[in-house]
Amino acid sequence: MIFFYIAIALLPSVVWLLFYLREDAHPEPKRMIILTFLAGGLVAPLVIVAEFAANILVSLADYIFNLNFAAESFLFMFFGIALVEEYAKYGAVKIMKRKYARQFDEPTDLMIYMIVAALGFAAVENISFLVPTLAKTFLQGLGQTFLRFSGATLLHALASGIIGYFLALGLYRPKRWAHFFAAGFFIAVPLHWLFNQIIMVSEKNGDPYLFIYEAALLSLMSVGAAIAFKHLRALKIENGDN
Repeated sequence: MIFFYIAIALLPSVVWLLFYLREDAHPEPKRMIILTFLAGGLVAPLVIVAEFAANILVSLADYIFNLNFAAESFLFMFFGIALVEEYAKYGAVKIMKRKYARQFDEPTDLMIYMIVAALGFAAVENISFLVPTLAKTFLQGLGQTFLRFSGATLLHALASGIIGYFLALGLYRPKRWAHFFAAGFFIAVPLHWLFNQIIMVSEKNGDPYLFIYEAALLSLMSVGAAIAFKHLRALKIENGDN
């Protein structure tokens, strides 16, 4: 049964993967998609270690500076969770790009591969969250699977897609690549943090209306991703690798 539960837990990532691969006019090699998906999943254990370290650092800062709860929560959720996870997914794609540079030959490629890596990361995250629930209460696990599909899994894909979009733009202006890199994280990380905050407040207060804000945030990000793909498809890479 455990393999059945894992298959269900993988569904959110697989469905979104198939959806976003349609955005690529010239499909990437299946081998590259699988390797990037796996690379995104493989960074998940490293993220756990980094988040544990971040929690220790925030606790130390609280001990030294006597932070209030709001400041402590912000530091950990923003830098220890959102930033760490987005950079880890970027790191997976960076490794792939260095090893298979020739496959990154179209404007949309960086955005596609960032989304694929994010979905690989989300797959591991979903397995850790969903399999224990499915094994304990199957129907509740199915409900959680749907919530992960429409929430956290999509958030991972869209946030990383934003970073991928700005990385792609950086190919056109190599001298300003660092600015585009920073811009991607400057937008994606706060959005990731905001999504997590909405979920936390909703679970703490039991306010069902907060899910409206979650849906609105993801809808806006989805529209932004569609516009970004359309923009990149209209571009032609004229500059070298970064």
